[in-house]
Amino acid sequence: MSEAAVYEVQLVCPPDNIRRLHDLLESIYAKTPSVTVEDRTAFETALVELASNVIVHGGKDSVVHCSIRIESFPDRIEATLTDTGTLVDLDLDGYSMPSPLAESGRGIPLIRTLVNEFTHGVAENLNYWHIVRRFQMATEAIRTTTDFGPDWTDEASRQAALDRLEILDTPPEERFDRITRLAKQLFGVETALISLIDHDRQWFKSKIGFDLTEGKRRDAFCNTTIGKPEVLDVSDATEDPRFRENPLVLGDPKIRFYAGYPIEAAGGERVGALCVFDPKPRILTEAERNLLKDLALWVQKEMTIAQEFDRAAEVQRGLLPKQNVRLQDFEFAGACAPSLSVGGDFYDWYPVSEGEAFTLADVMGKGMAAAIIAATVRAVLRSGSRVDDIARTIETAATILQDDLDESSSFVTLFHARLNKDTGVVRYIDAGHGLSIVLRKDGSSERLSSESQPLGLSLNAAWAEQSFTLNPGDTLISMSDGVLDLFDGTLNSLVEVEKIARDEITAKAMVNRLIGLARKTAIDDVTVVIVRNTAQTA
Repeated sequence: MSEAAVYEVQLVCPPDNIRRLHDLLESIYAKTPSVTVEDRTAFETALVELASNVIVHGGKDSVVHCSIRIESFPDRIEATLTDTGTLVDLDLDGYSMPSPLAESGRGIPLIRTLVNEFTHGVAENLNYWHIVRRFQMATEAIRTTTDFGPDWTDEASRQAALDRLEILDTPPEERFDRITRLAKQLFGVETALISLIDHDRQWFKSKIGFDLTEGKRRDAFCNTTIGKPEVLDVSDATEDPRFRENPLVLGDPKIRFYAGYPIEAAGGERVGALCVFDPKPRILTEAERNLLKDLALWVQKEMTIAQEFDRAAEVQRGLLPKQNVRLQDFEFAGACAPSLSVGGDFYDWYPVSEGEAFTLADVMGKGMAAAIIAATVRAVLRSGSRVDDIARTIETAATILQDDLDESSSFVTLFHARLNKDTGVVRYIDAGHGLSIVLRKDGSSERLSSESQPLGLSLNAAWAEQSFTLNPGDTLISMSDGVLDLFDGTLNSLVEVEKIARDEITAKAMVNRLIGLARKTAIDDVTVVIVRNTAQTA
């Protein structure tokens, strides 16, 4: 076991903030350049989310002392955080997201999604938190160089990995059928299958040249295939002592030639196989062995992509607020409708000293990378809730995200604001977003200007705070550019948005109308936040 590199930072909040933690992480990453962007961003997002929640909620209005110890290994990075905040007794495994009834707690399932281990305990009047992110590159290296022993062929672990894929008994999918069609053609056989080995059955996710949907596991050639991480090649099953008495050899489909390569889940567990077979014996060439392996890895990648999108969707759902805003004379509503299973948009709101802070952001891109960058934006902005200077909060977020945005060739536009519940004054920064409008009670409207660059374009950008007053009867609408595509795709669409908003009497009804259109016609992510001043004028 390689010795760990150890780094520590002490935070006293206030006046400290997440910036010091990020600076420490940057120094660690500089010494570990081989770590992938996804690994480091996922770990950083989880740690920032954890620290932010401790800072914001650990002591409410009191000072919180945090000690953070980070240990970097060749195959993983770990962090232990202790804090003097309110002691808590948590069942981390008892949290899930999204939970429609939950008032809080989205941080815990978000962190669990991003790391491999997450534990909590209480000792000596301190909260102890521990997270571990194992590097994907290390996992891949292990898979390709190690002959897996009993730990990797443990049936309980293998079955659990298969169940986590949530693919059993799902309908056929073209992305898998394309591979089996190609395999049948390339190998010149009657049958090609993507086979998954369940408890006592063999179930086929894709099948070409075969009528059955499943078969008995004890008879499955693929059950033998998953025993080793290599091609199983049977030139003539009638002469192979392992299979010559097999019902699939003696009866239909009368298998003589069989070749299969195992399909692995994310943890390396062999859950099934891509196989080809034929009633005529034949010899598999070395080139064909390599081809079968490549096709099986293609299947494996498709399954991994699906699982990544599921994880990204889970992360993204966890970003959305579950608690309704409870401010007298103000009504908040918001919704996010990704065009695919996940998108780069999110919105958020949370209480601050003068009233409520709220954000609408759009990360360029889709998938897990966009989702975890969005999670980092959310966590950093929330960690700044004790800071009245929103320009400084945005500057901190931009600095923290700069390297990740550079490496992913991405950027973030956002509208971040704080509403004063007593005066109706909204202070905001529009970072390259430019899609917020204020509808006045008298029938006039104004589009709020964007005077700052998106996050990720320049480290030297200036963040200009602006303000307006949301008077009784006025409505603020902030939206993503996907809303424009619901109409003609230009800024003229804002007129249509205004018409819809003035037709409805509640913020929730306005949001429902727009999201209803999105679910019918959207070609891009659609996100909208609406704030209304419902106070009655004298």
